[in-house]
Amino acid sequence: MANFKCYERNGKQYARFSTVKDLLDKPALIPWAVGQAIEYVKKNYNPAEPLEAVLERAKTEYRSVAADAADIGSEIHGLIENYIKNGVDPRGKIRPEVENGFLAFLEWEQAHGVKWIGSEKTVFDDYIMVAGTVDAIAEIDGKRYLIDFKSSKAIYDEYKMQVAVYTKMYENENDYLEGAGILRLDKNTGLPEWVDFSQKTNWRDEFNRLWLAFAGLSDYFYFSKNRRLKNRRANEYQ
Repeated sequence: MANFKCYERNGKQYARFSTVKDLLDKPALIPWAVGQAIEYVKKNYNPAEPLEAVLERAKTEYRSVAADAADIGSEIHGLIENYIKNGVDPRGKIRPEVENGFLAFLEWEQAHGVKWIGSEKTVFDDYIMVAGTVDAIAEIDGKRYLIDFKSSKAIYDEYKMQVAVYTKMYENENDYLEGAGILRLDKNTGLPEWVDFSQKTNWRDEFNRLWLAFAGLSDYFYFSKNRRLKNRRANEYQ
């Protein structure tokens, strides 16, 4: 059995995309964490309290900030899923940061005349034995798109790899996609940022290169675990 969370299908285990992706270096993470510590000290320093105590708490402040951001993102994703599948509009009943993200989603949907096809679909790749969950499939301007929702402060390079890998995995077992993109939902401004990767003429070639890069990362992931999942292809690391 695997010693990490994974998807299962037909007696096979698939590593999660996010687990494999976390092997990638994140150069912006350390400066961000330092910034969170500095902000914590600015807000919480009290001359009546030993500075060492404040600094000790500040060292782990980034964890609280990251956890809260993840909670907000999860809430926004859940509300969007419920809206797409059941038509539920939660406005006026949710905290401001979450409502801002949902409002950004609605603004983008209306601006693009989106027709929803599916939401939260799990996709698999039997070659690299990785699986993940696609946020949504929709028709935009008459074309079938894979869409990934983000509530982060920016769109990072690793997000493009995720969309590329998910696109290939989706097409392995489903209809051909004519486009793919990321919709960033700003939880502060309530504004959407839409990045359509398929606007470039060579987007397919670029996505294929990203998938190959991720396939190599997947191989290293299994090698680093020094074991294989159930029914992993026979020539892989044991």
